[in-house]
Amino acid sequence: MTDTGFFDDSTVVGELRLTGDKVYPYEVRVSNSYTGVSRIVCAGTRWELETLLESEKKRQRSEEVIKRAMSISPDERSAARIMTENTQGIFEEYRNIIAHTLEIDDRLDWDKRLIVGEYPEFHPEPAPIKNISEKKGIAKLFYDSAKDEEIYRREVEEYKSRVETEIRNYLLEKEKFEENKRQNNAEVKFLRKCFEAGEKTAIEKYAGVILANSEYPDTFEKDSEVFYDKVTKTLTVNFLFFPIAVMPSVESYEYSLELQRIVEKHLDEKSKNKMYEQILQDVAVRTLHELYEAIYTDSVQSIIFNAFVLNGKRWIEGRAKAISPSGKMRCVFSVRAHREEFSGVDISSENSEKLLRRFEFVRVKNNFSDVTEMMNPIVAEHGK
Repeated sequence: MTDTGFFDDSTVVGELRLTGDKVYPYEVRVSNSYTGVSRIVCAGTRWELETLLESEKKRQRSEEVIKRAMSISPDERSAARIMTENTQGIFEEYRNIIAHTLEIDDRLDWDKRLIVGEYPEFHPEPAPIKNISEKKGIAKLFYDSAKDEEIYRREVEEYKSRVETEIRNYLLEKEKFEENKRQNNAEVKFLRKCFEAGEKTAIEKYAGVILANSEYPDTFEKDSEVFYDKVTKTLTVNFLFFPIAVMPSVESYEYSLELQRIVEKHLDEKSKNKMYEQILQDVAVRTLHELYEAIYTDSVQSIIFNAFVLNGKRWIEGRAKAISPSGKMRCVFSVRAHREEFSGVDISSENSEKLLRRFEFVRVKNNFSDVTEMMNPIVAEHGK
């Protein structure tokens, strides 16, 4: 039995982030001074890091735009309309989780990741031109010439000093560029070589970039870890979802004349649970599709997707904090799909849960939001 990478009650989950024994060489905090949001981004490669950073910055910019729009709205009726348009757009994005990936080629383009250009050549500013005074009498000629010579001499000295500084800065920036180019290209080439050779860590890193590249709605909080078993050629994806408590649930906003304020119209409990389950299962189908499409070698013949949600957590300043030591993540469903059987599936043709049940699929009996129920995830076992 292989290690799925999940942990005991002492595990700390920060910022909806899996933080087990896996070590990430890259960790960067991204903050937005306007909204006050601050999150840590972790990655296994610079490729994955850059993708995750761009995604997080985009998400934070979107939050800032919405917050600014609310603050400058001329009146509360207009604010309610803006907020309703925004929330309807969010719901539409969630409904299109699978449709969004269908027109995208998920396979990584190694060549595009290489830095092939050269650092620009250095071109100093033009040297100062000596100004020659017009002849207006012998005395004035000598006086102006001496004055011009002194001005010209100072201009030349200042010019030389500026150019020397510019050359030093240029050489430093060029050295940084060349070092970054060398490191980046070496990492990409090495990752490709190891990935195509079926090396465990490289396959996990490649899959990590695929998952990082996958664009979801800006409000979608998630994290994932991947583990590869070379014997069974199985890739296990542990996917951590946001709890239902933080899922967008406001259908619309209206200004109430009676209350003299904006009121929210929420999804009813049944609709909210249905939407939550649909989102999680759509993500599972989409992840299976993206990984099988992107992994072009025969190293991965089976993928296990384990869906985890936070249990007994609350949100403080963008971080998921444990309310009690017993609060932890729990598995709500698990699916194992083999490459051959998944290749013949049209993921746009049917309901995600119905599609998942074509494979080895287990789930909790009650709603995914029921914190009293949990299950053991599927694990990669030798011979299965």
